[in-house]
Amino acid sequence: NMAEMFLSGKKLQMNNSEISATSASNISAEKRININIDSINMIEQSHIRADTVDHNNAGKVNINANELLLNNSSISSIAWDNSTGNAGNVTITASNLLGIHNNSYIASDTYSQGTAGQVSILADKLEMNTGKNNKNPQFPTFISSSTFSSASNAGNANKISIDANIINMGYRSSIGTNTLGPGNGGSINISSNELSLLNSSSISSIAWHNSTGDAGNVTITASNLLGIHNNSYIASDTYSQGTAG
Repeated sequence: NMAEMFLSGKKLQMNNSEISATSASNISAEKRININIDSINMIEQSHIRADTVDHNNAGKVNINANELLLNNSSISSIAWDNSTGNAGNVTITASNLLGIHNNSYIASDTYSQGTAGQVSILADKLEMNTGKNNKNPQFPTFISSSTFSSASNAGNANKISIDANIINMGYRSSIGTNTLGPGNGGSINISSNELSLLNSSSISSIAWHNSTGDAGNVTITASNLLGIHNNSYIASDTYSQGTAG
């Protein structure tokens, strides 16, 4: 069985609203959200999500746009606490600009025994910035495929792949495939012409304190410029018994 959603058009504007294909029933069906819209603008806690909170797998999210802007908003496929299904893949193509700002995130994470999904991004320009004057400065802007469960059967993180001509990561923005438990962190593969990390931004696969899983590999190709400034970092580290990437 499959439950599939298709949205197409010229412009999509979302303000404190949601497009959802979340699994929360006993009906087993593969869920997909497919969006092909030229200009997408998401603001004020708008969400596109295909999460799972039960035994079913989360859905896949596929977005194709010329310009995709997130401001205090999210795109996700997440396996939440007490679910047993896997998170789904999130695939985004932005032929001109992908902007992720002010506490926004793109994620396929797991908080339970299912695995995280892959996050794949193809864009001409990727801009990320948490913003020093945002409403919740403790919650950064991020792209993630991580595992956050400490349970013995916790699932693994997955892979983040980003191919963009120009990548600018501003204040406290992050790209991560981390682990907080026995699940392994995922890998990160980034290919760009220019990649700049500014003001405490990061690219990392880290096995954090009290975890037992391994960190993943981080591979970056920047054909023209790689800039790392002002307390920013690129890392594959371990703070526990797992190995670094």
